[in-house]
Amino acid sequence: MEKRYLLLLVLILLIIITISTVRLNHNINNNEKAKDISKVIFQNNISVNVELSKTSEEHEKGLMFREKLDENSGMLFIFEDDKIRDFWMKNTLIPLDIIFIDKDLKIVKIAEAIPCEIEDCPIYSSDIPARYVLELSKGYCKNNDIGIGDKIILLSSI
Repeated sequence: MEKRYLLLLVLILLIIITISTVRLNHNINNNEKAKDISKVIFQNNISVNVELSKTSEEHEKGLMFREKLDENSGMLFIFEDDKIRDFWMKNTLIPLDIIFIDKDLKIVKIAEAIPCEIEDCPIYSSDIPARYVLELSKGYCKNNDIGIGDKIILLSSI
């Protein structure tokens, strides 16, 4: 009886995630409807809470001047088109993993970025067109076995 109950709970959870993902993926090209993304789930079932960056002003500011990033939290940058993305760490105080993600929600590159206090900061480029960029604390990908080619799920609030 307990196995059936557990199986039913797992099935219900999978249905909820699938419905949320289908709903979000159906609308993802419209940034107005993408505003309620709250989590990124990696293919190894690890999830992170995300703060969204959708406008050019939000993209410019990013995580600048932040002194810490909560565990299992990050910032998801959402763009309207697919192109090579360039990020830098000017005025960013914490080291980051910068994850570049294509329109099919596949990780195309991961860069380990360090804070920059000089005027001429290094640029971290996707090298391949990306639609999304996720910033997490440096080492998060390595510590959680997240790599290039992995798929993600963008989960919206229900």
